[in-house]
Amino acid sequence: YGTIAPPSPSAGIDVAANTQYGASGWHSITDTSQITHGDIVPFSNRGPGSTGQNGPDLAANGGYGTGAEPINMMLVANGIDSLHAFGTWGGTSRSTPVAAGAMAVVFQAFKSKHERWPTWAEARAILKGGTRFSGYDTLTGGAGTVDEAGAARIAAGLNGVYALPDEWSAGGYRGTHHDSFANLVAPGETT
Repeated sequence: YGTIAPPSPSAGIDVAANTQYGASGWHSITDTSQITHGDIVPFSNRGPGSTGQNGPDLAANGGYGTGAEPINMMLVANGIDSLHAFGTWGGTSRSTPVAAGAMAVVFQAFKSKHERWPTWAEARAILKGGTRFSGYDTLTGGAGTVDEAGAARIAAGLNGVYALPDEWSAGGYRGTHHDSFANLVAPGETT
């Protein structure tokens, strides 16, 4: 816990990395019970953050899944044709684009229903509202695992709910609450 060191932007999304091991054929498995999906990987940051925020907002696949690779890289490295320009890779450099792609779907579904683009707060809340429970506490996995279809249904007004604000940090600093700054509550105080 407590590995999220830099302050996060108040209008951003912190994405934890979870697994998709075994689904791409890269890992050797003998039966489907060895396929893990949605486990938070050890290299993923955990909250609370340096400014008191809860932790990651949600989790997306960053623990090895299939993704596109440059055609030239696949030809040179593996001598295979352009029909197989994909590979198995991982990292938060994978989980964040997965969440960003889901966010694009949220924006489009919302615009189709409401004839306007969502605010950043609405979009983040909808994406978080559409997640699936991952079995982790919010300091580790945030709201849960990205579920693009669930978030799209909420954005399009088909079913589901979202809450605004999507997260609340108790306290303040010298009498003022700041979204991107430490919020403190002293012993005996209420907020």
